[in-house]
Amino acid sequence: MAVGPAPPGGLTLDDALSRYIGEFGRAQVRLMLLVSLFWVTNGTLSDARGRKPVLFGCTAVGAVFTLAAGLAPNYAAYFVFRLLTGVGAAGQALTTYVLATESVGPSWRGTAGVATQLFFVLGGRPGCNLARSQSNMRRP
Repeated sequence: MAVGPAPPGGLTLDDALSRYIGEFGRAQVRLMLLVSLFWVTNGTLSDARGRKPVLFGCTAVGAVFTLAAGLAPNYAAYFVFRLLTGVGAAGQALTTYVLATESVGPSWRGTAGVATQLFFVLGGRPGCNLARSQSNMRRP
């Protein structure tokens, strides 16, 4: 499925994504788009239900659908599960940021926010290193 008209070279965005990051990489891009869209509704949900219940709920959603994506039998199921994982990831990132920054004084809010997101980023780094150390599992 092409996104918009083809540029002069004939390469569409979808073609470029397929060529450079593959079919599963395209699902990752779409996951991040859903994460961005969910941030709009997550704040309202947190204000209505409370931040901690939303954080625990998003963590459960992320865990369940990450496991489901790992066991997905086809691309369509993988895509749906990764989208739902994005909902959980968005809720975790935004809610932990707000919880960390609202409990400190204004002069320390920047430091608290950066430290919170630093744990999130550094927590994903070992997984990236592990994936990089493995051979390409899709190669026959």
